[in-house]
Amino acid sequence: AIDDDPNISEKVLREQFEKLLLNPLFGVGQREETARRVIVIDALDECGLEDDIGTILRLLPQVQKSTSVQLRFLLTSRPELTIRLGFEGIADAHQDLVLHEIEMPVIEHDISLYFEDQFQRLKQRRSFPSDWPGDAATKGLVDRAVPLFIAAATLCRFIDDAKWNPQKRLEAILTDQSTYVSKMDSTYIPVLKQLLTGQNETESRTLLEEFKEIVGVIIILAIPLSINSLSHLIDRELEDVQCRLDQLHSVLSVPNNFDTPVRLLHLSFRDFLLDHHQEKSKFWIDEKVCLSVPVAGSQSLMVLSSEPEASSRPSDEKATD
Repeated sequence: AIDDDPNISEKVLREQFEKLLLNPLFGVGQREETARRVIVIDALDECGLEDDIGTILRLLPQVQKSTSVQLRFLLTSRPELTIRLGFEGIADAHQDLVLHEIEMPVIEHDISLYFEDQFQRLKQRRSFPSDWPGDAATKGLVDRAVPLFIAAATLCRFIDDAKWNPQKRLEAILTDQSTYVSKMDSTYIPVLKQLLTGQNETESRTLLEEFKEIVGVIIILAIPLSINSLSHLIDRELEDVQCRLDQLHSVLSVPNNFDTPVRLLHLSFRDFLLDHHQEKSKFWIDEKVCLSVPVAGSQSLMVLSSEPEASSRPSDEKATD
């Protein structure tokens, strides 16, 4: 297809899809056994244009028409709004798996294997005993990383920095989780920046104020609250709170049920937003300001002590063991 059309990369996505994938797929002759192949598309949310993401998701189900090759796609992505809306449009053609909803022992096991592999590589490059860093240290790292592999990867990069002693870096993490918080910039800043994409100065200022007010309450309170309770507490319309949280599924567990608590996916997000080293960042949240949020009436005060569905956040407990 490329030989026939050297400029195909400049064509619209639909034409590229048909010429590079669909037509060759349909051209495969029949076989006694149907061939099975899997194509992995990693980090779909990082695709340059939102419209392209929607187009890709609409095109992929067309491969099901092939009778000679059974082609499946494994996609990974943050649950950004564009991604979620795209999958809603092909509800009958996909199955989804939400990482933080998988049973915790499964996630812990997988992240433990990841740490073991990374430390094995480190030991091959640097002089460390074969049993380093030990089961207890590995478990401590797993507890701090679950349920996010990106947190585990950040920890490994922090420990394996060639300019520092890995053992001392490891000890620093195990004694003080905030040690590596500043390293989470590359994880959280892209998620937060997309909140302001396409907004003018006035709109951006309003969005930032609402973000700090809503998310500030979520990360400060020891007891997680539902969207309903949050809207009462800060005296904002339910739809406004929902709209802001709808852009933050990558860092918060935002339930469809407005009476179910909103939870942090990982404690490092809280530490990152409150980190004084981030004071110059437009997303930095001042803890003192959050603690002085005006409470809208006596009913809101009752929410803090009598939230019926509130319970401690499992990811926070893991991170602070």
